[in-house]
Amino acid sequence: MNIIMEQTIYTINSKYTLEEVLRYNRFILINMYHLKRQHYLCYAVSFLILCGIIVSDITSYIDHNTYPITSIITFLVLGYVNWNLHTSPDRKAKEAYNKNTLIKDAPYSLYFYDTYFVSVVNGDMSKSKFQYNRLSEIIETKTNYYVMTIWNNGIIIRKSDCPQGFDNFINGIKATYHL
Repeated sequence: MNIIMEQTIYTINSKYTLEEVLRYNRFILINMYHLKRQHYLCYAVSFLILCGIIVSDITSYIDHNTYPITSIITFLVLGYVNWNLHTSPDRKAKEAYNKNTLIKDAPYSLYFYDTYFVSVVNGDMSKSKFQYNRLSEIIETKTNYYVMTIWNNGIIIRKSDCPQGFDNFINGIKATYHL
């Protein structure tokens, strides 16, 4: 019985860090979930609500000589909502990272073959095999590659951890499989 063992083309050893997870999370939120557009929409709605309350307080003050308490309260509430809009994604990503003992500061290895790659996290605690033709997308940034296994979930590959020639290999995968 002949068993043919496939040779690994590239092996990447790295470690999940909070910084990389936050960078990945921001990228996905901005590019996949259109976070900036949602922020601008929230700003516009907040501004319109505040303007309406201010106009109401002005007319109320003119008619009844009352103080603009609702404007002040609305301004504070909208300020908190907009502040929370900016800080919430990072805070939630940090919380998820710290709760997930499988990836928190965990070493991981990626083994690339001709038609698939294998991800091994935290020793053999988690092992996954991904066919290139089943990937959603491969995204390249200045510092990382994000191999998207589905449209909103992926694997972080730091460019600084990649062996020489990996750029050409991953770009070849992108071109071959139209990722």
